[in-house]
Amino acid sequence: MSEATIPAQGPVDVTVGPHWHEVSKDEFFRRIGDMDVTPYPIGDWPYTSHWKTRRGDVVAKTVDYLPEGSALPKTRYIVRRV
Repeated sequence: MSEATIPAQGPVDVTVGPHWHEVSKDEFFRRIGDMDVTPYPIGDWPYTSHWKTRRGDVVAKTVDYLPEGSALPKTRYIVRRV
């Protein structure tokens, strides 16, 4: 199993394995909308948040980053493949 790396436009690299893939913001919230999940930020800014169920299963991730030459942060939306 190889892992793919989403190229970051800034200091953050997001490694996405075979069970994860990047989606749009709308798709992200459509997928987790019916789940009882809570985001758990990890580390200092720019944050990576693991979205966990009550059982503690990570079902999605969001990754904030600052694009090169920009003062406004952006977010990558990553979900578990079904």
